[in-house]
Amino acid sequence: TGFGVDAGSGNVAGQVRATLNDNEVRVDYAGPAPGFPGLNQVNVVLPAGIAPGSYNLVVSRNGIPSNTVVLQIRQ
Repeated sequence: TGFGVDAGSGNVAGQVRATLNDNEVRVDYAGPAPGFPGLNQVNVVLPAGIAPGSYNLVVSRNGIPSNTVVLQIRQ
């Protein structure tokens, strides 16, 4: 899932929302992935002390959600 054609010009993190198991997490960067034309990258900050386990990550822009990605956190 991409962020739209304007995301190719720079960081659109201010317009992107990310949730981890339905809890909002901070988006530090959302925009083009360096060295990969047409590919977007998202950097999110995980909560300090996050427990090991499976977490559902959903990223959205303009209210349109991405596919759910399951993160596996290990200790």
